[in-house]
Amino acid sequence: MDFKFLDEVERINELQQANFLQKNRFTLGQLRGKKLGVLGSSFKCGTDDVRESPAIHVVRSLIADGCIITAYDPVAMRNAQEVLPEGTVAFVENAYQVMDGADALGGMFSAGYV
Repeated sequence: MDFKFLDEVERINELQQANFLQKNRFTLGQLRGKKLGVLGSSFKCGTDDVRESPAIHVVRSLIADGCIITAYDPVAMRNAQEVLPEGTVAFVENAYQVMDGADALGGMFSAGYV
């Protein structure tokens, strides 16, 4: 079987993550100490599945850049808490709290980036 198409889809998805991070770095400059809000953490919108979630990968990169992360996901928050390093993300009760005082806000919905 030829899996070139699937390999290309995976490459494009990884490129989307890199582009999202690059846009944040370009727009905000130095990310260390910036407060970023994240809406959504699951692999697929409306589920609690965070395995291979692009959102989790992006959040890990933002943490490595020194960002202060606040996140909300109505379904997958508990699972996200289990896979992210303890104390690195403030999980809140609603989307409005994510926006409060944020320097930037990103949403990951069905593996898409807003």
